[in-house]
Amino acid sequence: MARSSKECGDGMFPFEGNYQIPPYPILLDGKQAQMVYSHELIKVWAHSIPPTLHAAVWNLSLFSFLWSCWLFRNEIVFNGIKWDSAQLFDLCILRLAWWCKGNWPVSSITVNDLASCPLSFKFLNCSSAKQSKIAWKPPSKGEVKFTTDGAVNGSFGEAGIGGCMWNEWSRCLVIFSKSVGVVDSTTAEILAIKEAISIFRISRWATKYKLQIETDSKLVVEWFTNLHSIPSIFKQLILSCLELCKDLEWQISHIPRECNSCADSLAKRGIHRLVDYCEVWQDP
Repeated sequence: MARSSKECGDGMFPFEGNYQIPPYPILLDGKQAQMVYSHELIKVWAHSIPPTLHAAVWNLSLFSFLWSCWLFRNEIVFNGIKWDSAQLFDLCILRLAWWCKGNWPVSSITVNDLASCPLSFKFLNCSSAKQSKIAWKPPSKGEVKFTTDGAVNGSFGEAGIGGCMWNEWSRCLVIFSKSVGVVDSTTAEILAIKEAISIFRISRWATKYKLQIETDSKLVVEWFTNLHSIPSIFKQLILSCLELCKDLEWQISHIPRECNSCADSLAKRGIHRLVDYCEVWQDP
């Protein structure tokens, strides 16, 4: 007779009894489970950290994997669902994404970023120390700087974008704020960059100044600087941005979220705008 989940303590031990369990290799049972609980698997896992991943994320991923396997095994045993390795993988990644955001909420990487692109886990800020205040720096002489941001209701919903263009004296030259419909947070970030490039191209500053773009998404900066890392779902949009920049002198970099409050505010206001907003000021 099988033991109930209550009798299994914390729910991490395999059921015993007359249940006919399909022999899926990663659904722990018998000697496999004994290896895990004797810490052998944990030891091996702890010494197999990928070079680009923070150790804390890698260690947490093991428990996301084990817990997801256990829950999926219960679904097979008690609810008769079919084995689906792709679904199990997605559950592991999504659970790890939520656990990481719970542990390190100050990171600018969203749950949606982590779930849709597992490579983004390497950009997580896993520091437990309080973040020191970082001062925003205006552009150098001969440059203008466009800070951009996207805002979304939830991880996928009504979205807005916003941006501010600054000169070397920290004077704002251009601001924009607009709705971009229903998209995910990463798409909103990229659309904000595209809008900034489009505005700069037709401005009087395009022929005289170098353009610096700043976004608080490290992931998007990585994609713009390393085209091989772009997920296929975002590739066409980013390539369209690069096409707009082909005859411009420009660069893109990351800006801490706490230094991007102006663009953030404009993006949030853009969510509910019925009419696009853009204002341009004269040079001093």
